[in-house]
Amino acid sequence: MNVIFISATCARPDYEDICKKRKRPMLDSSQKFFEMFLNGLAQQPDVTVDCITLRPISRRTYPGFYIPGGCTEQRNIRYHYVPIWNLTGLKTTMGTVAIWGKLKALLQQYIDKDVRILCDPLLLEGLLPAVSLGKWHGIMTVGFLTDMPEFANEFDEHNPLKAWLYRLYNRRVRTCLKKLDRYIVLTEAMSCVAENKPWILLDCIVDETMLDGLTPLEHTDDLPHVLYAGKLHKEFGLDILTQAIPLVKQPCVFDIYGDGNHKKALLELAAMQDNVRIHGIVPLKKVLEAELSASILVNPRTSAGEFTKYSFPSKTAEYMLAGVPLVMFRLPGISAQYEQYLQYAEQETPESFAGKIDAVLQMDFQERKQLAAAGKSFVQKAKNNFAQAENIVAFIRQ
Repeated sequence: MNVIFISATCARPDYEDICKKRKRPMLDSSQKFFEMFLNGLAQQPDVTVDCITLRPISRRTYPGFYIPGGCTEQRNIRYHYVPIWNLTGLKTTMGTVAIWGKLKALLQQYIDKDVRILCDPLLLEGLLPAVSLGKWHGIMTVGFLTDMPEFANEFDEHNPLKAWLYRLYNRRVRTCLKKLDRYIVLTEAMSCVAENKPWILLDCIVDETMLDGLTPLEHTDDLPHVLYAGKLHKEFGLDILTQAIPLVKQPCVFDIYGDGNHKKALLELAAMQDNVRIHGIVPLKKVLEAELSASILVNPRTSAGEFTKYSFPSKTAEYMLAGVPLVMFRLPGISAQYEQYLQYAEQETPESFAGKIDAVLQMDFQERKQLAAAGKSFVQKAKNNFAQAENIVAFIRQ
């Protein structure tokens, strides 16, 4: 079977090159998630993988007006980068046309062969060609939905014009979503987009190779470190974390990585408490090494807000793979099978969150280690990228 995957996902060396050239650091959450999936997909027997990629660049963050196309092969995956004009508005139009052309060429190459088109539906530039050419050639189109369109950019700060354009873009995505044949979703609530069409649940995915060659950071302060990494948005519970930190009684250091609309409040807290360290956006390798060295990993997101039932925080699986205890609140998007592996704060309050951090820090080191090892073993066996990709291949072969 030949799988054509349309998204903004790059080969790791190419993505790192983009990050180096950017005018300012940015978070690309889908890059890591889809990269893990693709690496698992490429290991499936009798499956070839071609990625058509609209690189994650913009005029405000990346130099140059014209970005040429290119091709990279890595881990049995062929990445086909489409050319674009790096100008607001024109990038979307040219990206759509370029993806259309590349997809049409690949379909001609695989004519009379078993082909499936997978796409990131949040990327309208790829969704439009996938739906149109898929219908024209009678090929199954599958949407891999990692977020609901109406929530994809809700918490990022935009001027009124850009916010309006995003809403227009996401409404168009929502309309085109209905034309796909099948759906891969991260929570059961997201299956509403499928209506009566087939769908499959893939709540999280891990790739052990991400940790290859990494060594935990060395801390010279001899204190336990509590770490958060991700978007620093108030809506993701960062206000709860900001209020909880001063309430933690056990001596420890709080390491916070990322950027978002609540960063200013965290910087103000760091100015008042010397055990709070704000690291901003750093390369993935450094974040993973910091996670491996932490005593506790935290996710302060609460169940407040409609978006939470459509979201499985991808950091949950990454944290569990690190083999470090995870403190968080119960979320509607996380199923009961994770209950025994996570340390839940019972009330969605700063006091309850701080109390749970204290309780885990007071555990015997071996008890903490065994607790985290059980969670790590669970995601290694049940949620590894090979097994998850195998499930997807079985689903789209039918």
